[in-house]
Amino acid sequence: MTDDEWEASPPGEAMTAFKRYIYNLLGVVMAGGIGGLLTGAMSAVLKAMIPARDAALIDANYQKSQMWGLSIIASFGAFEAYVEDFAKGVMKLNSELLDDERILQLKVHVRDLLAPEEEKFDRVYRAMNEAAGRKAGIWRYEEVLKFVGLKDEVPLPDIIEDEFKMAQMVRHVWAHNAGIADTQFVNRSRSLGFGFAKGEVVAISQNQAQGYILAITAYGVVIANRHRQQCGLPPMPIGGGSDNPIMNAFRDFYS
Repeated sequence: MTDDEWEASPPGEAMTAFKRYIYNLLGVVMAGGIGGLLTGAMSAVLKAMIPARDAALIDANYQKSQMWGLSIIASFGAFEAYVEDFAKGVMKLNSELLDDERILQLKVHVRDLLAPEEEKFDRVYRAMNEAAGRKAGIWRYEEVLKFVGLKDEVPLPDIIEDEFKMAQMVRHVWAHNAGIADTQFVNRSRSLGFGFAKGEVVAISQNQAQGYILAITAYGVVIANRHRQQCGLPPMPIGGGSDNPIMNAFRDFYS
């Protein structure tokens, strides 16, 4: 398989869609300072639009923190869609995977395997996702990837794995608790260096948001490179010659 053939394949198309979304999101985050100024200017307009008793909920500092939190939520949404599309793409290329013992042990009905192609892969992926459970960090995704032969025992660089896990915690607290640290967040995040107290807004910086998105991107490209290796292709790079700890760790991983 050539590079062009891989990029035109279902896994390659999933990778292209993921990169298009995530790289443009990084651009939005890097330009976020301008967005912050506009957010502050619009607060007065917003307060005039909502009930007076709710006006006190509008807080420019909270909005700034929320902007970075939302960028992480968006990144994970794109990443999880990518993992799904990539895994289904691998199954489309290698239909014999559906006869693999690991997939046959899933809760998949025979009628699901006889369904039209898109519906069939949707149902199989749903069963894979349910079987993966709720492990933290990269491990839930690794459990999904094992069903299509893409789980790798070679550990990721610590910085990529740790930043990914921190991003996951930030995503969860902003998606489920309006960005307010609860007991679960405080207890689980302490070992990763977070120092938020219960009830505090989990306010991450612009640089932290960029780092988290880069870690999510790096892991996504690692997944693609596992498949490329199976196809006899060299690993895809990430970034250029930028001197960034995550990019440096990624490059060292393939050196």
